[in-house]
Amino acid sequence: MKLIKANQRGFTLIEILVAIVVGGMVVAAASTVVMQILQSSRSSSQMTALRQVQTAGYWVSHDALQAQEMNTNDFLYIKWTDWDDGDIHEIEYSLVGSGTLKHLQRQEIINDDADHPTITIVARYVDSSQTSCTPANHVFVPGELLTFMVTATMEEQTETRTYKIKPRAL
Repeated sequence: MKLIKANQRGFTLIEILVAIVVGGMVVAAASTVVMQILQSSRSSSQMTALRQVQTAGYWVSHDALQAQEMNTNDFLYIKWTDWDDGDIHEIEYSLVGSGTLKHLQRQEIINDDADHPTITIVARYVDSSQTSCTPANHVFVPGELLTFMVTATMEEQTETRTYKIKPRAL
């Protein structure tokens, strides 16, 4: 057995135990932070998908409530005459982009001015296979329900909403 000399240096057993405990606390804190980052990313994706379906529902509902003419041949076409100033609004919604996830695009033409349409991307990450517009009885009649179902997918988070809209009667 060796004898420890007075000028020899090293760690005591207490110091080593304290270092192990402190190291364990640092690892626990770091793993908690990593888990929170992963969870917030998942929540962020879900909130993005939810915001997309809510925005799409708002715009389609807003326009469909005014509809005097509507068809769902392409995706959704809405036409109405403004009560206040007599302007004629023609709105066309379409799914644009490649792949399954597309953008819901809104194009508005006022008073047949096709040279200056207003084009807005209403929602992104829209699942075209799960999104539809269907009038009740598959034929548009003013005052009858239009069912708009929209699904948005962001990463692995999916949100779906169904809106039932009753356009104004003539």
